[in-house]
Amino acid sequence: MSFKTNQNQQLTLDDSFVNLSPRTQKMIMDSWAKDFAEIVFPAINEERFAVLYRDHKFSRPNTPVNFIIGALMLKENGGLADEELTGSICCDVRYQYALHTTHLKEQPVSDRTFSRFRERLYHYELETGHNLLEEEMMHLAGVYSKYMNLNSNVKRMDSLMIASNSKRMSRLEIIYTTTANAIRLIHRLNGEELISAELMHYLDTEDYNEVVYYCKGEDVTSRLEKAIREAQLVKTIMVDDEWHEFSEYQLLVRVLSEQSRPENGDPETLITDGAYGSKENQQPAESKHTKLVTTALIGSKPEPIFADFEFTEDGKQLLHCPQGYAPVKTTYYPKTGMCRSLFPISCCENCPNKEACRVKQQKKNYAVHVSSSMAERATYIEKLSTEEYQQLTRQRNAIEGIPSVLRRKYHIDNIPVFGILRSRQFFLFKIGAYNFKKLFHYSQKIRGDSALEPIIA
Repeated sequence: MSFKTNQNQQLTLDDSFVNLSPRTQKMIMDSWAKDFAEIVFPAINEERFAVLYRDHKFSRPNTPVNFIIGALMLKENGGLADEELTGSICCDVRYQYALHTTHLKEQPVSDRTFSRFRERLYHYELETGHNLLEEEMMHLAGVYSKYMNLNSNVKRMDSLMIASNSKRMSRLEIIYTTTANAIRLIHRLNGEELISAELMHYLDTEDYNEVVYYCKGEDVTSRLEKAIREAQLVKTIMVDDEWHEFSEYQLLVRVLSEQSRPENGDPETLITDGAYGSKENQQPAESKHTKLVTTALIGSKPEPIFADFEFTEDGKQLLHCPQGYAPVKTTYYPKTGMCRSLFPISCCENCPNKEACRVKQQKKNYAVHVSSSMAERATYIEKLSTEEYQQLTRQRNAIEGIPSVLRRKYHIDNIPVFGILRSRQFFLFKIGAYNFKKLFHYSQKIRGDSALEPIIA
């Protein structure tokens, strides 16, 4: 089957829609079909999916990709099975209008159209690790954001756990196998001369099981990062043109281009709930040029005065108290992360912060128990009280109901397939349907001061 873009997307003089009664036409134009036909359908990038088909002009052309992608989004929007979707396309003029097929005497759909397309997507991602559908849903989310004038650099986040019967290992296997094949090619042609000690483990017959099958879930991310770094190192070894004709090198380059991306230089703002408000999350966010804003902090809140305590970078030594005094001695307790610092009586006796610091009087000194994490939490609480942060946290309210909607309306806990790749296909189409629903609601409203409902990107 060869790839061909959809060339017939305009209404014609003998179009069935033209022959409908004015009342029926008005009902269609007032429904979701109009927004889908005018905003979503034209934005679907068919060329992205050309790799799923053969490059043979004499083969039978494919069913239009924008028709299939659009239909599968409408399937999830209506909670339909494949058979029900086929019936709706053939019998419901709203579906035909939304998918630009009212000019056709016979709808381009059979009982296997959608399952065959999903199968093509599955095998392509299995072979390459490249998720075309995710890219398309992200592209459409960008179209919706532009249409709704949303700020793409401000994102709202909530947690959602979906049970799965499989583990996320496909990407690691692809990167590992591609790198291993390239190294074996180098070893076969040049021996161990070009292979560094860091890469020698790929020549071990047991290494595949050690890296992939004996990998715990919490180790997948770190092993993925290591595998990508090693793949990039192998690419630098194969820099000479003599390697470029080998399929091992070509696959390595392709996997790296699809599985690793340059870091985004534009700063982003991510708004989350209080469970993410910790140093362990703040530091990685900052390294990714992301401002992490939490709506609140869970746990006990330290006194505001603790924000003015100054610590060494490792948090094991208190440098100065809020009044600028240095302690005469500091003892660090690794288990709790607390510092017990002693100050001269003359420093604390008449200090205005004496009660807030919770100092304890000793025979010769005053003792203060404080940690760097307490100081960081107090500093962050100060930020949360500013007008800028309060406006950001108020924006997050609309995200709270999304997990419930995905469960109640889109039934994400009952995906009818097994395996991470196939399950992700259904999930992405449900996200696409959810985002279109928000777009439709937006188009029905008059712009006002009320907050826009978020889309998922």
